[in-house]
Formats: sequence, C-alpha cells, structure tokens
Amino acid sequence: MPTIHHPSPLARHRQNERGSLIITAMLIAAVIGVGLTSYIALSKNSMRMAQRTFYANDALNLAEAGLEEALYSYNQMNSGVATATAWANWTISGANAQRTMTFNRDQNALGIVKIYVKGYDGSNEDPSIIVQSTVTPFDGGRTTTRILQINLEKNAYFNTGVVGINGIQLGQSYATAISANSYNSGKTKAFTQSSQLTGNTSVGIKTGNLTVSSGSTMEIGGDLYLGTGLTKPSNVTVTGSQYSNYTGVFPLPTYPTNTTVVTTTRKSRKRWSNWNSWGKNWGNSVTLPLSGATAAADGKYYYSADNVTISNLTIQANKDVVIVGTGSTNIDIGNNDKIAVNSGATLTVYMTGPISIVDEGQLTSPWAGALQVFTSTTSTCNFAAKSTFYACIYAPNANLNFNGNNGSNFDKNAGQNDGRTVVGSFVGKTITSRYNARLIYDEALTTLNAGRVWNMSAWWEMSDSTDRSLLGTLTGNFIQ
Repeated sequence: MPTIHHPSPLARHRQNERGSLIITAMLIAAVIGVGLTSYIALSKNSMRMAQRTFYANDALNLAEAGLEEALYSYNQMNSGVATATAWANWTISGANAQRTMTFNRDQNALGIVKIYVKGYDGSNEDPSIIVQSTVTPFDGGRTTTRILQINLEKNAYFNTGVVGINGIQLGQSYATAISANSYNSGKTKAFTQSSQLTGNTSVGIKTGNLTVSSGSTMEIGGDLYLGTGLTKPSNVTVTGSQYSNYTGVFPLPTYPTNTTVVTTTRKSRKRWSNWNSWGKNWGNSVTLPLSGATAAADGKYYYSADNVTISNLTIQANKDVVIVGTGSTNIDIGNNDKIAVNSGATLTVYMTGPISIVDEGQLTSPWAGALQVFTSTTSTCNFAAKSTFYACIYAPNANLNFNGNNGSNFDKNAGQNDGRTVVGSFVGKTITSRYNARLIYDEALTTLNAGRVWNMSAWWEMSDSTDRSLLGTLTGNFIQ
C-alpha cells in the first residue's frame, strides 16, 4: 500500500502566501484599471469640453465677422460706392439682402455663416443684421451655433439740433424764454412766424449739465439726450422723449487737400486755388467761383486760404464752393459785412479759427444746409446777429455763444421778425446763450450725406428658445 505524503506546515504556509499575493496583485490591478478608465474618461470629457469651448468661441468670431461683412457693405455705400456694387456678392430681395459664407477652420472643422440684412439699401431708418454661424467638427460631432443681431442708426454731423458736448447753459442776463424746436424747409422755405413747428428737434449733452438760469424756462420741442448721471432741471419742458446714457462721438472730418481733389483736366490751378497767392484781401467783396474757374470732378470749386479772415463773400447761384483754411483762418462778419450764399449754391468751410457774427453783420443762405462750417478751434464762437441766420456749425472743441433777444415781449413761438432766431444744427464743446433765444432745427438736414455713417444702436445674442423661434419669421426662413 503506497504511502501518502502530506505537505509540511512550512510548504503549506508558502502556498498560502502565493495565493494572497496573487489576490492582492489582482485587486491592485483592478484599482489601477478603474483609475485609468476614470482618468481616460475624464480626459476625454475635458477634451470635449475644451473642443466645445474652442468651437463656441470660433463660432462667435465667425458671427462677428459676418456682422463686419455687412457693415463693410454699408460703409462702402456711404463712401459713395454705388449700392449695387457695394452689395455685389449678396442675394437681393426687395430691400433685404442675404449671403452665405463657408470657412475651413482649425482642426479641419467646417464653419458656415448666414447673414441676413433688413434694409440694405438705406431705405429703412432702422435696419438690422442677423447672423447665424455654425461650426461642425471634423469628426461629425455635435455642431456649435451662435446667433447675433444688431440694429443700426444713421449718424451724421448735422442730424441733431443742438449739442453741447460738455454742457449747455441758457438764459443768462434776465432771459425769460428759451426754446428749441424744428421745422422742415424742404431746402427752399425760410423760417417765418407762420412756419409749422414739427417738434422733432433734439438736444444733447454728453457730460456737464443742462443749466437754465433761475426765473427762465426752456421748452424743447423734441427729444432730450443726457449723458450718464445727468438730470433735467425742473424749469425745462420736453415734449418728446428723454434719454439717458448719451454717448455721442464728435470727430472732425478729414479736410480736403489739393492731392485729394480730383480734377477733370491737367489745368487744375483754378480748381484748387490759393487765395493768398492772388494778393487780394478777403475783407473786400469777393465773388466765388472766380471768373474762368472750372469745377473739379465732383462739381465743386476748391479754394485754400492761409491765415485769412473771411468777412465779405458772395457765392454765385447754383455753384458749390469749398474753402479750406489753415493757420489762423477764421470767419468774422462785422457790422458792415455780409456772407451771402445765393439760391441753389452751397458753401462749405473747413478751418482752424473761430466764427463770429455781430449785430448788423449778415449771413444769408437759402437754407441751413447751404452753409456748413467745420472748425477745430478752441476759441469761443460768437453769434450775435440781429437777424435770423441759417447755418450748420460744427465746432466740437469750442464754446458757441448765442446772444438772444433781450426784449420783454419775446415770443418763443414767433417767427424771424422777433429777432435772434438761429436755424440749422449747432455742435460745440459747450453752448451758452444770453437773453432769450430760439434754436430751430431744419429737418431737411437729415438728407445731407456729409459724415453720415451707420452706427450700431443695439447688439444682442439670440440664446434662448423664444428668440430663436422668431428667426424664420425675421429672415424669411433663410435662418432657422
């Protein structure tokens, strides 16, 4: 009978140890495996989140690029490019335009931008742009979409009645009535006692205050725009709306030079003429254009003046004259002086000095838009003519000082015979008025193109379902 050998206690102990090590190793491997799996999953989710964030930012950049593409077409049109040319790459339907653009993005993603413009041709006073951008990853993963909308408004040098950028102070020296209102000349009708006031003027202050002296009142027939934190005095009445957070900007235009004016022939000396070289005095009675002069390609006659005082000047009927002043060139219309712009003519002055009109001095033009003065001066500009004058004055660095009528029978609703009425648009660093005054905005100035650009009036992202549900209706189902 064979003999059975049993493991010794030491051998059995070693076998038990090997079993325990295997189990322990398996448990450690399992823990490491779970950790690695979790780490891989976390890394994958992090990568996805990073990719989503990247594509979300990229989609926003594409949407903003779409807005800029539409704005570029608007600005091209504003600079004089034909509407059809400015929007040549767009699909036009009525007054609306649409366009689809495709981009190859980083990591081989595909970006598609749809742009819809309402009122592309400027026929709509409240145009809008809606852009939808979609980014699809190279692996066909979930797409990222951003939708932006902006509204636009026109901004021009003379689309506001009165602007005192750093404040308006009215009614000094026992004034009783100051008014700002509007009418529409149609570029032909003078302002008279029977003119219909339309109540569509606007008065703006960016900083500083609107101050009307004690015992005086001011009536604004239109809207009042006040900067952040500014308040309306109790003695000011506004018939229209009052707006806060006014943030208007007032850059000076680029002055023409003899290199920027295009002429029709090689003989250009009388199209861009230097007054000083003629040895004449601006104080004498001068008529422009000069005899024998030929207009530049834009139909205007250009004259330069260095350190000249312009006092007596007549612009021939149906002629457009531009004077560019350098040095201390200024306009000073004294008691025996007169600047007259005849019917159908225009005079535009770009200069560095102040403008002043006193007492019996006369400034006549068929309507306010026929005389436009742009000046970079920091000196005070005085307007004390006894008769009504029509002009557009743009002097964002200067105080504009108006002398009104100091008579006790002043009627703020009367016509020009009551004196001290100014018609047009006036922009200054500050506005000051002594005595009573009437400031009338001419609505026909809204037709001027000088300085007219489209600015953004509102911006928002369509991010909720309510906004996005309206896309089809707003864009004729171009964007959904």
